[in-house]
Amino acid sequence: MRPVVKPLLAVALALALAGVASCSDDNPETTESVPDTSPNSGDTEPPATAAPRQSDGVLTIGVLLPQTGPGAPIGIPGSAAASSAVAAINDAGGVLGEGVVLVTGIDEGETLEQAGAAVQQMLDADVDAIVGPGSSAVALEYLDDLMSAGVLTCSPTANALALEDFPDRDLFFRTITSDSRTADGIALQAARTGVSSATVVYVDDGFGRPMARAVMDAMRNREVQLREEIPLTETSDYAEIAAGLAESDPGPGTIILIADSEHGWAFLNELQAVLPQPPAIIVNDALRSPPSAEQVAALPEAFRLAIEGVSPLGSPGSDEPAGPFATNSFDCVNLIALSALAASTDDPEAIAAAVDSVANGGAGCPTFAECAAQMADGRNILYTGPRQRFSIGRDGDPDLAQLMLFRFDDSGLANDAGPVRITD
Repeated sequence: MRPVVKPLLAVALALALAGVASCSDDNPETTESVPDTSPNSGDTEPPATAAPRQSDGVLTIGVLLPQTGPGAPIGIPGSAAASSAVAAINDAGGVLGEGVVLVTGIDEGETLEQAGAAVQQMLDADVDAIVGPGSSAVALEYLDDLMSAGVLTCSPTANALALEDFPDRDLFFRTITSDSRTADGIALQAARTGVSSATVVYVDDGFGRPMARAVMDAMRNREVQLREEIPLTETSDYAEIAAGLAESDPGPGTIILIADSEHGWAFLNELQAVLPQPPAIIVNDALRSPPSAEQVAALPEAFRLAIEGVSPLGSPGSDEPAGPFATNSFDCVNLIALSALAASTDDPEAIAAAVDSVANGGAGCPTFAECAAQMADGRNILYTGPRQRFSIGRDGDPDLAQLMLFRFDDSGLANDAGPVRITD
């Protein structure tokens, strides 16, 4: 299984199971709910693009996040955070003298076909900007449609490395750390094991190949020698590969595994059978959400304790919106609104051009109200958000790598184990 949601930041799914708030309408005067008109799953027609919208003086933001399926534990809190941000913005006077309109009720879904229908609904709703998509795969598939239609797009969770080089992405930015920074974090953790070499095992697909290359490049920068690289395909004999690693002389070194949850945990299950006393095993974010906690809990203790993962920071702090990666959606809304305020228009291209002016330099301010007040006084600002540590670079991605180390406890659940601080 390679779910559309790559696996939609499955890193956060375990965090979300503790309780996910449903999206509520906190500001009915400025919220539009769009009925679901998704086609049947057999309808695979791509969304038709719309003509770029004309400025009407009202900033309209759509929320395009999964409300059902495996991505819902991220999408539902993200939608609630977007609603909360718009309510606070409108309480502070709105943008351009008008309340910000939030378009909700559109489900990104579980498949590319469902996402395509949702994108078309957003275009039909004539939004200026979108918070989403949640999925890297959806972003790569439909971002061109959104930008061709002149819609500003801010993804809170699409962290695929391939999006860094997406062509003509002037109307696209992200509030999540890109996989290229995660790759550096993985290499850094490998260097910190004190073992000078590593074996990289990766799923041989459109995600695994570039991510593995990025990790191996970062390993060289961290002076970690590549002992072997091993691609996993659908037809690979995982037991044979695991046995080869266990029998290798002088051993595999640190093992780095880049995979989705299904294939990654299938490989780890074979590896634990032949290597109960393993070296350090470093995994990517998707493996934070195993097929079952019971499977992890059943591992030999030494094997389970050898596994540690590196993921983008998703768990919220005490003063942040509830839910994994909800803060990222909250930040998307505020950055869009502040950029519209700076540009004095709801025109998406002008808003996109102003993002740099509110997210890169100036006096720090954590809320829309504080930032708007500083702007009214003629001061340059740097929106820092609830974490008060945030900036968007001129490439449209966060300048600061916010990464978290995770490990598994004896019940099989993943727990944060402290920040991964990137050092040059």
